[in-house]
Amino acid sequence: MATNQEAQTLEETLNKTDLGHVINENKNAIMIAALVVVLGIIGYSTMNYFQSEGRLAMLDMTYDVEKDVFDAYITDKVKAEDFVKTLPNLDPAVVGHPNLVPAFIESINKLSQENKMDKVLIDTVVNWQSKVSKSNMLYLFLTVRLASLYEDDNQLDSAIKTLESLVSRKSSVLKDKIHFDLGRLYLKKGDKATATERFSTLLVETEGKRKSEYSVLAKIYMNDLISGK
Repeated sequence: MATNQEAQTLEETLNKTDLGHVINENKNAIMIAALVVVLGIIGYSTMNYFQSEGRLAMLDMTYDVEKDVFDAYITDKVKAEDFVKTLPNLDPAVVGHPNLVPAFIESINKLSQENKMDKVLIDTVVNWQSKVSKSNMLYLFLTVRLASLYEDDNQLDSAIKTLESLVSRKSSVLKDKIHFDLGRLYLKKGDKATATERFSTLLVETEGKRKSEYSVLAKIYMNDLISGK
């Protein structure tokens, strides 16, 4: 009986005001809405928790790969042949991961110095490049390195195409090198007109600024082209 009286008293109290009357008439809907809000908050918190857990797990994974795969090769604990066999078996989730790109580039440099690069490894670099965001500065460094690998393999068209894809970037980082290397590559192909255009672009963009080694070299190439050497 006390419970029924308390319920009636609560309803009477709510009905004394317009707002209370609305609440009383719609208390079931309000309770459901409140439950939805609470469940939403719990769901959001749970999602954030698992996302954080996922990020931590990925950090652990990339750390292990850097230490056990890349650092092991860079520090001569693992032979080039064994390192190369490991690359195709890496978890796809870590391929192109920003935490690993610097170590990947260093490893590629070492392979190149040891004359271990081949078309299969170049394809591996292409795969890593495709996984890196173009807005990330690491994409720029990896792409420039890829172009040099193409050149070393005498794939001049691929090297040019790779560098041309970087010309429109707003960043001035490595822009001198990109124009200079394009000039060299076009000249290597016998396209003197386009080579001259690239060297000229570099000289115009660096005019009045501190001369870089690439602008100095471009000037030498330009003089040779003008003199017909």
